[in-house]
Amino acid sequence: MAEQEKTVPLSALLKAKEEIANLKSEIKMAKANLTDEDEVKDVREYLLERDRELNEREATLEKRQGELTERQTTLDKRDKEESVKSLAAKYKVELDKIKDADDPEKEALKIIHERLTKEKEQPPAPAEEAFESAPAGGIIKKQPKDMDDKEFAKLEQSLKAKYYETQQVAPS
Repeated sequence: MAEQEKTVPLSALLKAKEEIANLKSEIKMAKANLTDEDEVKDVREYLLERDRELNEREATLEKRQGELTERQTTLDKRDKEESVKSLAAKYKVELDKIKDADDPEKEALKIIHERLTKEKEQPPAPAEEAFESAPAGGIIKKQPKDMDDKEFAKLEQSLKAKYYETQQVAPS
């Protein structure tokens, strides 16, 4: 049978060693003081019983340590899953793409970088048509807050027209 490395709490080992030392000293004292075979037999039976109890305790400790390790592994797995889910929501990436990565956050940032690079390469959407004639005959774009009532009304009409075109709804 191959040896397995088992971890037992240090306090339990120290307690067991202390009990063994006490039992050994009791045996020595019993051997020195006892002359009757029945008394020696009783002490040996007592010591064997204590040894069995210690073995049972050791087995229980090993079992609990195994359960603890299993629970810790499960907890770590759940924490990683939750972390990946929150990263997917935070960075708006697909969960499957970052789930199996060694460093999910790094992978999510890489995906975002690729997405932004693609968007940057695409031509920008055309701006709204709000223009003012310049003195030299050129056209200058204006912000709505800088427009007078006439220009703002023209912008409003063009936006309504675009809205109705995209929605395919007749103006009321």
